[in-house]
Amino acid sequence: MGIPGGFGSFLIAGLTSAMLYGITTLQTYVYYMHYPEDAAIIKFLVAAIWILDTLHVSFMCHALYYYLVKPKYLLLVTVALNHRR
Repeated sequence: MGIPGGFGSFLIAGLTSAMLYGITTLQTYVYYMHYPEDAAIIKFLVAAIWILDTLHVSFMCHALYYYLVKPKYLLLVTVALNHRR
């Protein structure tokens, strides 16, 4: 049971996205700590971008689980149930 061709690049993209999310989170934290006097609209835009990046990583993790983990788990359960018969 192998992984189809496009799933390897999908996994690498997801892991890279998660790594970049960590950098974005650090940058957001540093921004709020070092620039408390910035305009409210700039602070709002920084927060909005961080929230959108959080949603992106959440959906990417869900997609990775759905396409890479769940089918294998369901196959193992199906094989185990069929083996009992």
